[in-house]
Parts: sequence; structure tokens; C-alpha cells
Amino acid sequence: MNRCYNCGKDMYDCTYLDTAKVAGIKFVGRYPAVTCADAMQEPEPDSEDMCDITIHGRDWARYELCIAKHLVSRRALSAKAAKFVRKAMGLKREELAAIMGVEPLDVSDLEGGITRATPATCFLLHNLVSSKLRSEEEWEALCSEMREFMTKEVPEEDDTTTVDLGIV
Repeated sequence: MNRCYNCGKDMYDCTYLDTAKVAGIKFVGRYPAVTCADAMQEPEPDSEDMCDITIHGRDWARYELCIAKHLVSRRALSAKAAKFVRKAMGLKREELAAIMGVEPLDVSDLEGGITRATPATCFLLHNLVSSKLRSEEEWEALCSEMREFMTKEVPEEDDTTTVDLGIV
């Protein structure tokens, strides 16, 4: 069993209750954590020796992705919510822009409240967040496929072009 780095007592599993306010909406979540008995008590006044509750990064990231999924499912993404969603996915503006097939300035405009997210943008972000919640492999595959689709050269077609679709 692990021991608390501060007091040396045994650590045990617990459930951490957290609240977060994003874009005016209050979220409540519970996720696994580890702690020692001293972390649940009030610290002595002026004490620097305080035991902590330890939350694994992947659980915290999942909590933020669940918030992001709710925000995009509302189809009315505020500027603050758009920025939160991007950060919850762990993307820079340039990376999200490349996946969406837009310019980084378009992402900045969305996060700055200059433009509003369309329902199609919310749908795209919802699919991205959902895939990241399911698995990292699915997330990487979807992002790769979207980047490729958005940068693919479209051949010129005219009224003499024939496209063989095979058996449908």
C-alpha cells in the first residue's frame, strides 16, 4: 500500500466530489482519487503540513471532456465554452483549425466571441470530444482522417466526368 508523502499514513481510494463553473453553467462530478485520513481533516492554523487528495490526471482530463461534451451538445457555444472545449481536448488553436479545415484566426474569432459556432461546428466538436472520451486510438484516427479530408486536393470535374461508384 502507498503511504502519504506528508504524514506517512496509509493511502486509500476514495471518490472526489468536484464542482466547476464553465460559461455560467455549474457542473458537479465525482471521480476516483486517493487520500489519507489527515487530508479529510481541517489543517492546523498556519500549518504548512497539509495532506492532499491525489487525483490522477487521466480522471481529471475525463471530467473536463465530459463538461466539454455537454457544452457542445447544447448547440449554443459561447466564447468561453469554445475555448474550454478546445483546451479539454488538449489542442492548440492551430491544431483545432487544421482538423476543422479553417484558419487559426477563425478559431480565435470563435473563442473571442467575434463569431458564433454554427450547429455544424458544434456537431463536429461533439464528435471529436466523444471519440476522445471513447479511446485515444479512435481520437487519433478521427483527427488524422479529418486533417487528410480537409487538405485533400479536389479534382476538377465537368459535365463530361464519369465516376464509377462500383456496386452500391
